Amino acid sequence: MLSHISNVRSKKDSTMTKITFIKIAFAALVLFGYNNANAQITIIEAPTEEVICNCAMGQQNLIRCILNGDTIYAFQLCDKDGFIKTNEYTVKLGHYDQALAIMQSMVDYKGKNKDVIMLNNPSNNIAQVRKNLGSTMFFITDADGIMGGELAQGWIPSMIKSLKKERNQ
Repeated sequence: MLSHISNVRSKKDSTMTKITFIKIAFAALVLFGYNNANAQITIIEAPTEEVICNCAMGQQNLIRCILNGDTIYAFQLCDKDGFIKTNEYTVKLGHYDQALAIMQSMVDYKGKNKDVIMLNNPSNNIAQVRKNLGSTMFFITDADGIMGGELAQGWIPSMIKSLKKERNQ
């Protein structure tokens, strides 16, 4: 009986040694991986964004983005559930002249419901026209149609006005 107990004790010690070795090996791998991950990080400058025109209670905005001294404009389209943002989608419009031309063409558009149009903007977005109860909405997505947001045609003139006002300052 005593030999059996000592045999169990030695198996237990052996198991503890294996577990300790595994813990040390795992810790070494984590530290090695952490050091490699730190070596691969590159810090880049983030663009500064400023809302120029806030429409539809903050769900449809015209923003100015500045990165390395270069200024571009964009639509920022948000979906909200109450007061909580659930989705935010940015549509790049380009520099001042290109942004103004794109927005003006969207205001002038008189197409049919469910037309699909190319915006010819820097991020190659497409828009599907949705007409309902006298208002026109553009559902803007990326080229593969996965992400998107809605923009009311009625808000674009105020965005154009804000863009021109900013340019004259």
